[in-house]
Amino acid sequence: MYDIRYKEEQEAKYRILLNQVRPHAYDIVLDDGCGTGLLLQRFTSHSVGLDLSSKLLSAARLKLGERTNTYLVNADSDQLPFRSSTFTKVFAVTLIQNLPEPEQTLGEIKRVSQPDSIIVVSGLKKSYSFDNFEDILENSGLFIEKLILDEELKDWLAYATV
Repeated sequence: MYDIRYKEEQEAKYRILLNQVRPHAYDIVLDDGCGTGLLLQRFTSHSVGLDLSSKLLSAARLKLGERTNTYLVNADSDQLPFRSSTFTKVFAVTLIQNLPEPEQTLGEIKRVSQPDSIIVVSGLKKSYSFDNFEDILENSGLFIEKLILDEELKDWLAYATV
């Protein structure tokens, strides 16, 4: 049901995001809040998909098949089970509005990201004003590199660095 309900909107975001930030084969990528793996299936790099929902992760496993460079982890985004400075790129697409303290969530993402990592974040427009979204990113200690304002999307999109 998730893919039927959200796939078109998510695909539109992914096209824009991946046009700006494309993981390379040498990257170690985290898709935080990976859901059914819609974004993960586009990566050729070593990737980790994390989600709190075991049902969504089961759907992701089916979608990803026998990929040997992609791992799925059932965990909480506010307490990431990874060492500091692990990932070179992190995607948090349609995630932060689902968590009680988005700045804490982004702080965890920052912790597990290597210096100069690229962090891609989106937030639903119905949950955040543009200024509020920008404040959350800045208050979490991320450096905003680019904000994408696309009227056709339901999300604000941002590229940031640690």
